[in-house]
Amino acid sequence: MQKIIAFTLAQTLVFSMVACASKLAEDTTQDEIISDTENVPDTATDARTDHAAAPLDDSLTVTAPPTDSTGEILVMLDNKKGNTTIRRINVNGKDTYLYLSTVTETNLAAAIHSHTNLTSITVPASVTLFGNEGSGSKGYTFQNCNDLKSVTLPENMTEIPNRMFWECQSLTSVNIPSQVTHIREFAFSGCKALPEITLSEGLVEIESSAFSNCESLKDLTLPETLTTIGNDAFNGCSSITSISIPQATKSMGSSCFYNCISLVDITLPNNMSEFPGSTFYGCSSLKSIAFPTSIARIGSSCFDQCTKLSQISFAKGLEVIEYNAFKNCTSLQTLTLPETLKEIERYAFAYTGLTEITLPEGVETLEEYAFSNCQNLTTASIPRSVTQAGPY
Repeated sequence: MQKIIAFTLAQTLVFSMVACASKLAEDTTQDEIISDTENVPDTATDARTDHAAAPLDDSLTVTAPPTDSTGEILVMLDNKKGNTTIRRINVNGKDTYLYLSTVTETNLAAAIHSHTNLTSITVPASVTLFGNEGSGSKGYTFQNCNDLKSVTLPENMTEIPNRMFWECQSLTSVNIPSQVTHIREFAFSGCKALPEITLSEGLVEIESSAFSNCESLKDLTLPETLTTIGNDAFNGCSSITSISIPQATKSMGSSCFYNCISLVDITLPNNMSEFPGSTFYGCSSLKSIAFPTSIARIGSSCFDQCTKLSQISFAKGLEVIEYNAFKNCTSLQTLTLPETLKEIERYAFAYTGLTEITLPEGVETLEEYAFSNCQNLTTASIPRSVTQAGPY
């Protein structure tokens, strides 16, 4: 049995609902629709003090803004679970604050998803489900809440679900609870107004595109416990100026810092074996990079379009520079390659500002067009160890 209740809102509304007793379930044979058009006083005060009493266990409290807007809230009671599940909230498109209190389990995604006029929300610790009930998936909770500016999350959360704040373009303030260990894919993607985020020690993984296109994100400190950064994690974060990858980080996905055009300083860990493709593609403010000895491979297009990159310090241990790795690094004029280098793939240093190049003894493969269109290149020294070479 399900019971649907519709309320008309004036200035302030508080609605408390307790799970139906088993007797009610037996006596009621069909769904009931109940309407309440009781007027709320014109002078808006705190709803939680105007109306009786603190909410009972398993109750829901919804507070409308202090305006004369009207609308309705639809709530469905799931008697099988004995829990309250919000299905739809609509205060005539003008509500600005939603407060959930003492809810034992709530499908928050169904309540808030695309609720474009919501500007602030406090989520209590009793909310445990942040996803699409029935599908088994988590996430999408605040997706496309374009006016949402401030969110307070409960400290008992252990992960930020996927797409939780996807395209919340006005979001400027949100806390990451200290117990969070994983930030799932696209969690904050498209939060263009978010200026900073605090990540606590204990966080171990930032998944793919978690912070992609957070254009205002400038202050970012990655915790020392972080081991994995997914593909495109900070792609398009055009305001980040410096980043220090923790020593615990062993895996970075492709395009992690793609088009971070303000990035100037990078500190790399000494236990990674390779940089995947396009990791720092388009970081046009980056001037220097120093590789640790653990790096054996630099991925394709890793530093492509880093037009201000002029100083590169390669460490002993590097074996492969993949195609397009440093293509279009137009400020790069000098280069010292390590003796461990075995292979330089096609277009690896094409369209750079190199004036001369000396390949170390030990290089075996020099693919076609590796130094193509280096207009300032006057001298090139190729060792006898090269057994395979393509046209330049």
